[in-house]
Amino acid sequence: MLAAGRLASPDRFTIIKRNKLDEACQQHDIAYATSSDVRGRNKADDVLANKASQIVMESDTPDYEKQDARLVTGIIATKSRFGM
Repeated sequence: MLAAGRLASPDRFTIIKRNKLDEACQQHDIAYATSSDVRGRNKADDVLANKASQIVMESDTPDYEKQDARLVTGIIATKSRFGM
C-alpha cells in the first residue's frame, strides 16, 4: 500500500513491526504526516537517516536489512542535506 493511502486510513498510526527499518520508516511517515513545514520534515529525515545508519552498524541485523538501511541512509541524508 502506498504511504499516502496508509496514512489516510483510520488506523494510519498503527505500528506494524516487520523489522527495525520498517518501524523507523513508519515513524518517518507519521512525522511527515503531522508536519507541515520543511524544517520539521527535514528533522524527520535526519532522524530516519540516523536510525537507518544505526541499523547498519548492529551486529544482529540481517544482511538484507543492512543493505536496505544503507540505501535509505544515503537517499534520506542527501535529501535532507539539500533541504528538500
